[in-house]
Amino acid sequence: MPLGRRGGLAIDGPMSRRRHPLPRLRGEQRAASDPLVHASLSASAGTGKTQVLIARVLRLLLHGAAPQSILCVTFTKAGAAEMANRLGDRLARWVRMSDAELGADLLALGEVATPDLTRQARRLFARVIEAPGGLRLLATKPSLARFRDAAVGQTVWAMPADCRALPKDG
Repeated sequence: MPLGRRGGLAIDGPMSRRRHPLPRLRGEQRAASDPLVHASLSASAGTGKTQVLIARVLRLLLHGAAPQSILCVTFTKAGAAEMANRLGDRLARWVRMSDAELGADLLALGEVATPDLTRQARRLFARVIEAPGGLRLLATKPSLARFRDAAVGQTVWAMPADCRALPKDG
């Protein structure tokens, strides 16, 4: 389910509803959201996997990843739709938030709210919408179904799509 021009942009509810600040990530959740490391998440329901994935995608975008180079995979269409809704909602909110509110969101992600990063965050909504192919949020393909059967809860990944081309560590 693409998030962007070709697939439409799913936004959960009107911009006027009460603001929900991003929860601050700690420990393993914060480490998993770091855009400089490769990570996969596997945990039971209600443990914050979607929250971490959303944080990881936001941080990838803030660090300059092209929206069309990010691939998120989940085991259900409902999971992909939930991620699209949360991402679209958060990016739309960043456009209109006060500097203090946006700074608090960036801090919750583990980023420092510099003036440059704040400006960049405000531009991400348009960048994602205008990206050719948009941000890709997919339910698993049948070739990945065998992993679903062994997983506890829902496993999700967020990575630059070209990360498979990275050289292996020696």
